[in-house]
Amino acid sequence: EAINQDANALEFISDIIGEEKEVAAAAAQAVTKDWRALRKAPKSLRRTKEVVGAAVKQDWHAVQFADEELWNEVWNREIFMDALKQSQRAMQYAPRQLMMDKDFVMDAVTNDWHSLEYVAPKLKADKDVVIAAVQQAAEAMDIAEKGVRCDADVVKMALDTNQRAACKSLREDRDVVLEAVTQNWENLKNAVESLHDDKIILMEAIQQCPEAIALASTRLRGDKELVMDAVTQSWSCLQYASKELQADKAVVTVCLEQDGHAIDYVAKSLLNDRDIGLLTVQTHGMGLQNLSMTIKQDEEICLEAVQQNGMALQYCSGTMRNNKDVVLAAVEHTWQASRFASSAMQKDEDIVAIVAEGVAQGQAET
Repeated sequence: EAINQDANALEFISDIIGEEKEVAAAAAQAVTKDWRALRKAPKSLRRTKEVVGAAVKQDWHAVQFADEELWNEVWNREIFMDALKQSQRAMQYAPRQLMMDKDFVMDAVTNDWHSLEYVAPKLKADKDVVIAAVQQAAEAMDIAEKGVRCDADVVKMALDTNQRAACKSLREDRDVVLEAVTQNWENLKNAVESLHDDKIILMEAIQQCPEAIALASTRLRGDKELVMDAVTQSWSCLQYASKELQADKAVVTVCLEQDGHAIDYVAKSLLNDRDIGLLTVQTHGMGLQNLSMTIKQDEEICLEAVQQNGMALQYCSGTMRNNKDVVLAAVEHTWQASRFASSAMQKDEDIVAIVAEGVAQGQAET
């Protein structure tokens, strides 16, 4: 009767009386009116499912006043979940036995990933628990124990979420970033600048896509082993190499053997190198324009250039544009190249004949 009149009367109920069925029912009714009354209730009532459950339904804060013995029974844990559904902050009041119970923790983090912050270290390192949390938000990885963060499945789950940009680990944790890059080199784009200076991470990225060298730090763009890995796959990566490596004959040779267009990124110091010149024009005759005047006077190189592209005659030296063998090779490839020949060569009967044939053929086709 006292409880029905004033919920605060719970403070004066003994444990023995609190165990009586009628008293427990009255207490449950009382806390629905004022959940704070649970705070001063005897233990017998604070470990009674109906009483605590009624208080928690009114306000999740009431869970903090429940007696720990209540949670020893698995079926009573639904009360705590009711509190968590109101606010994940209720997790701060979870007793140790709940914090270490995997089933309870799985339910908690599935309800709200923030709950991971409060669980025992052992479960923060549990792959299943962490994945359940990360599945909701990638930043849950930041709360997990370090060892489980770089697990391939955990990283993949984090990368698959829409909120991955909010995850600090995906940007700053070296082991996590390495795993992320292993899964997709483009994840390096989101990493902090210091990790763009990590050779192991860059090597992994370059193995997938040589253009990843563009993301390397200034220091690593000067690392010959790394740059060689990139240019061996794609000559165009020479553009990202340091000035020193653009002047390295071994590096440049690897590029030019693939495509003479690489000459566009070669240092000036190598433009007078005969081997470099010959490699260039074998696949890119017009690359002759990049080479030194000394190279442009080399008959073998000029012949090679115009045989690859007759229009390269315009970049040969005056002497070579007056060389019949060179001019013949040029007009045989492209008769229009005759306009770049010397005046004397433009009048040469053999060259005139080739040009005339080319003109006639063109007119016939039109």
